[in-house]
Amino acid sequence: MKAGQLDLISRVPATDIDALKRDPKITVQTIDTVYVFNVELDMRDKPPNVTAKDGSALEKNPLQDVRVREAIDLAIDRKALAEVAMEGLGKPVNQMVTPSIFGYNKSLGERKYDPAAARKLLAEAGYPNGFRIQFSFTSGPSAR
Repeated sequence: MKAGQLDLISRVPATDIDALKRDPKITVQTIDTVYVFNVELDMRDKPPNVTAKDGSALEKNPLQDVRVREAIDLAIDRKALAEVAMEGLGKPVNQMVTPSIFGYNKSLGERKYDPAAARKLLAEAGYPNGFRIQFSFTSGPSAR
């Protein structure tokens, strides 16, 4: 693009956007994506990546408790995550599809970030000091 050999490119890495915007010969247009990053929780009885804080096995999977799942939801700062992870190009979402996809429900409210409520729910569920969970993230074509 910068060498003048292309007229149009898409899926530009977020890290390159600012440099492209500074080039007076290039016009950068952005649109909302249809892609959503989501968290999937392992609900099996004995998930390998959910343990006590010391790494030992738990008697039961805490993710099977709705209070724990709600606590995780409340502990996610979607605005900060979208800003940092997507380098200012992302937007927080409240469901599995974006507004341009059939099935999007515009009546669903914004998911709130409330770490104090999350801690309270964890304590009610029997995990006042939390537990250990390993998150994995995909990147590249499989994440799109």
